[in-house]
Amino acid sequence: MIPRFRNVDGDDGEFSRGYSFQGGAYRAGWTRGLSQAGIGADFKSSLRGPGAWKFVLTSFAECLPRRDNSLSLDPVQTERDGAPRLRIQFSFGDNERRLLLDAAKEASAMLQAAGGQVVFSSIKPH
Repeated sequence: MIPRFRNVDGDDGEFSRGYSFQGGAYRAGWTRGLSQAGIGADFKSSLRGPGAWKFVLTSFAECLPRRDNSLSLDPVQTERDGAPRLRIQFSFGDNERRLLLDAAKEASAMLQAAGGQVVFSSIKPH
């Protein structure tokens, strides 16, 4: 866990609010012998060595309230118990996109400073 470190004392002008990271490391290849052809002592010995390590950082960016985002009750559709169905109108804005772009840049810098390399990155909000 890397707590929020951007815009802690106010907004810097690029975007409002901030983001944090959660992540961890894992060793890939624990099950690599299941899909590999091989037999014998040499094959078994090759599977005892460590596989490659991977590290994941996931950003959690704050989402600003937007006038276009709303919750309402559907006047026609209902849930199984007869209660009105909830209607959700939601989209991300430019501020969230700028937050995630900065988070990707910062995560890449941290990973490279630790001697790693970025193999996948996404700035698409979820």
